[in-house]
Amino acid sequence: MTFSVTGRQPKPAPASVPPVEVKTASAPLDIDEPEDPNRKRIIRRIVSVAAGIMLLASLVGYWRWHQGWKELEAQVAAAENAAAATRVRVPFDVMQQRTTHQVVPDYPEDARQAGVQGTVVLDVVVNAEGKVTQVKAVSGPEAR
Repeated sequence: MTFSVTGRQPKPAPASVPPVEVKTASAPLDIDEPEDPNRKRIIRRIVSVAAGIMLLASLVGYWRWHQGWKELEAQVAAAENAAAATRVRVPFDVMQQRTTHQVVPDYPEDARQAGVQGTVVLDVVVNAEGKVTQVKAVSGPEAR
């Protein structure tokens, strides 16, 4: 008798040979493997070590991120201090000597009609090129 098994439909047997019924096992093969009594303990230890390594790596990553953040904040604070340190108060007579262009302010018609008059003191920031970068009213009728 000759049979060929290919994983598809079995070939029909020749007419002279009676058909043979093939039974397949419905239960999985039971292979007895010797179980290591320490296997569960070893697996727990491997998982514990892996979890510890992951925890340590995350703590080191957080620490490095925190240190970098502190460094960035220190740089910002240093830059702000450097910007504040470069401001210089210049006396009025020195500014008068260095003035290259002066604009006489117009007296607003609304203020004239309302009878508003007086001296206005301004706090002005001038950059190195001589341009006004910031103006703040210190005292006067509308200063607040």
